[in-house]
Amino acid sequence: MAVSGGAVTGTTWIWRIDPSPLARVPTPSSSSSSSSGLFVIHLTG
Repeated sequence: MAVSGGAVTGTTWIWRIDPSPLARVPTPSSSSSSSSGLFVIHLTG
């Protein structure tokens, strides 16, 4: 459950940045986690 919650939070952040790429990441759970981290770094940078 902890992993799911974290993934959902990351998705919310990505949504604010760009909802276009999010539509492609919702399918794979593993890829979503990797993309989420990359997106988060982009936002911080």
